[in-house]
Amino acid sequence: ADLEGDRCEAVLTGTFRQLERDPSDKTKLRENVQIVYSGYPYQNKETAHPRVAFDGNETTCCDLADSTSWSSGKGVAFGVDFGDKPQVLTSARACSRDSSDANNWGRLNGVVVCGSNDEDWQHNYEVISTPFAVAGKKQWGEVKSLSATPYRYIFVRNPDANANFWGNVAELELYGFRPSSRGLIICIQ
Repeated sequence: ADLEGDRCEAVLTGTFRQLERDPSDKTKLRENVQIVYSGYPYQNKETAHPRVAFDGNETTCCDLADSTSWSSGKGVAFGVDFGDKPQVLTSARACSRDSSDANNWGRLNGVVVCGSNDEDWQHNYEVISTPFAVAGKKQWGEVKSLSATPYRYIFVRNPDANANFWGNVAELELYGFRPSSRGLIICIQ
């Protein structure tokens, strides 16, 4: 068919699934998926490490400081590295911190999902979702992806440099697929 003048776009095909979790044990990451983060687990506590955002437990919470002075959580980020198997994100879910203090659970508001294929993922990335919004503790927010690009690194951060995010996410779930070499071309005449 003559496609000149038609508006065409490639559509990736694959199976949508939870990207980062082991399908046989949702409290573990898939083999070869690594956690990445900027910042420092609060007071070096294991219970503040980003891995708790992938443990299936809404009562644990990632808590990252931007320095070892523990005075701020600005500019921190965390997520996963898919290594040599980049993934296409279709949606993400995040659960707010289990705290009655709105200053704590509200830190999820405004947070976005980002994607990068650069080893300097903390500085060279694209925002690939709208912001999360929640209205209370242990509440789930969901965002859709704005990109069909496969990314090695998929992570969350607050794009506002002055926001004290602290990485405060109780649970993070990423959904999408690993693109296959097959695809569809959709044209609109």
